[in-house]
Amino acid sequence: MKNGIIILLALICIFFLLNALGVFQFGSIIDRNHRTWYENMREKAVRKSPALKLGTAYDRTDQPAAEAIQGVELAMEMLNREGGVLGRKLELVKRDGVTTLPQYSAAVQEFCDDPLIAAVIGPFSSGYIPAGRALTQFQGLPLISPLTVSSEKLPPLDPDNFVTFFPPLELWIEAILGDMEKKGYRNLLIISPETGTYGDIFCTALERMSHQRPAFNRVYRLNYQLPLRRRDLLRAVRNYSGEQFSNVVFFGGTFSDFPEFAALMKELKMTLPVYGSDDLYIPQTRNMALPFTLFLPRAVIRKQDTPFVKEWKRRFGKEPSYHTVLGAESIFAIAKALKKDGGYAPQKLVESLREIRKQRLNDPETAPEIVVDPFADTSKKS
Repeated sequence: MKNGIIILLALICIFFLLNALGVFQFGSIIDRNHRTWYENMREKAVRKSPALKLGTAYDRTDQPAAEAIQGVELAMEMLNREGGVLGRKLELVKRDGVTTLPQYSAAVQEFCDDPLIAAVIGPFSSGYIPAGRALTQFQGLPLISPLTVSSEKLPPLDPDNFVTFFPPLELWIEAILGDMEKKGYRNLLIISPETGTYGDIFCTALERMSHQRPAFNRVYRLNYQLPLRRRDLLRAVRNYSGEQFSNVVFFGGTFSDFPEFAALMKELKMTLPVYGSDDLYIPQTRNMALPFTLFLPRAVIRKQDTPFVKEWKRRFGKEPSYHTVLGAESIFAIAKALKKDGGYAPQKLVESLREIRKQRLNDPETAPEIVVDPFADTSKKS
């Protein structure tokens, strides 16, 4: 009996010793807040690291993502030339072959498991936000996206470590609806991809905001499953009789679905003007022969005299894309936040980045200006 008690006490002592050393995955049995444990571990590891490592997972064939990463890399190079951030060089850990949600989740989990990763840059697709947000939040890892917005339908997280530097959807939509009103369009048909995508998030906000504007008489929405199949959408449009009740269309899909949509419009002989999101503002869209006038929003780069824009023009002889600028601004904001905070602390970094974003949106010199362009105007064709 006595020996049994001694053995039990010895095992308990060993357990508490191993727990104090951090052997057990979920940290202290006294402090059940796993996130705090991971966050503290990451803060200590990053502060001791000779380099400030940022992870990113993306599809290198996706043009907006690739352009944003070009901005990220040049911004890091410029900062490193000046000595880095708080005396440490920035280093980007890339996983650039990510084409599916499982691949993205695996890459983010890899970053979560590495305590030397200070933050994850991305995601670059809104459909990946729920997974990335959940994985990084549990382990206290900041998730900083240059290009995406989260859905209103996502449950709140406390604390929420997701920060985006993409202009608020309200700015894009105000520009689109304002342009429709100016042209006298009052009856809107919204064609939206399935839930969880950027197009769905955009269309949901567009639908809500258009209902709030008295200038619009009718607003109707048709949803389609990905990928867009012309036959399925054809039946839906015919049942709706869109030509009869609408005088303008908003298409919320990406370029991968756009040719099918354009072919559908041609088959139905619908020549209504079409608006789209910024996702379609790419050269491939401009090169298409369209049976309708297409209007797309874009963000104007207001400050042409920044060191980044000047360096980009010097190297490449042209203006950087807005995606490239957003990628660079994310990195410069991280550097500014770390200097302001005097070091690395995950949640403090997130809070400082949100404050920087708020300041930029409120400053007339840095606030994004959204304009709507006739991207392809059939009225100009002979």
